[in-house]
Amino acid sequence: MDMISSQLQDISKDDEENINLRHEITSVFDFSFQGRYGRLNYINAVFIITLVGIIIIGCLYFVNLMMITNNPYFLITSSKFFIALYIIAGIFLSFFMIRITVLRLHDLEKTGWFSLLLFLSVIPYVGVIFLSVFYIYLVSFPGKSIENKYGFPSRRGSGLGIISLLILLFLSALIYLFVLPAYYTYDKRARVVESFELLDVGKQSMIEYYGIHKAWPSSNEEASLPPASYIRGIIVDGVEVKNNAITITYNKKLDYKTIIFVPKIIDGQYLWDCKGGTLPYTLRPKDCR
Repeated sequence: MDMISSQLQDISKDDEENINLRHEITSVFDFSFQGRYGRLNYINAVFIITLVGIIIIGCLYFVNLMMITNNPYFLITSSKFFIALYIIAGIFLSFFMIRITVLRLHDLEKTGWFSLLLFLSVIPYVGVIFLSVFYIYLVSFPGKSIENKYGFPSRRGSGLGIISLLILLFLSALIYLFVLPAYYTYDKRARVVESFELLDVGKQSMIEYYGIHKAWPSSNEEASLPPASYIRGIIVDGVEVKNNAITITYNKKLDYKTIIFVPKIIDGQYLWDCKGGTLPYTLRPKDCR
């Protein structure tokens, strides 16, 4: 009897140890690819990574936005810096997203190499459809409730993650619909301000011409400027002197819109009115609205 009782106690201890092993959950931000994630744990992990990503990208966006608001030229000088930060954040988040996908595949007894299929999402249209199907597969099919070759199953996650993820996706949609368009508007406006640098020589040439002839030049040739198509920039298609003014014509990035600078002499000072042209109000700096 004592021997049987001892064996039962050993079995009980083994079962308790197995249960403890089955309850272990690896951290979302861990570098190990060992272990398994159940469906709810995977959804919770996706929620956490997405939330962290929104916080990081949001902070970078608002810092950039405040600097652009105070000085539109800031975007010109710092765009590469912020692009580098966005890339680093993207690599950081992508690594952990791949990791939790590997653990979810382990729960389904699939090799983690299938997680590399996530990179197919970069393919236009088809990639989005494939990614949606892949995620539906990951969250729909349960793993085995017993140990497999990748280890014991993880503890059942909280269903609160599903609700949180849906809320987060809703907020992400709002950001996509409203915040990103606002950012693109600031980006374009900063590039419009950058394009004004092409006018410096033209303005000076017009002023010098007026000082000699007491009239404004009517062409690039009269203003001693190269042809309009020769004066180009990243978003500028040409700069032309005509009708006693300077006209900037933008390229397809701004739908070939124009902005017109009309010279005026007030109290002996040369001023420039830039309210003319077809460039939308939202893309103009304050002085040109």
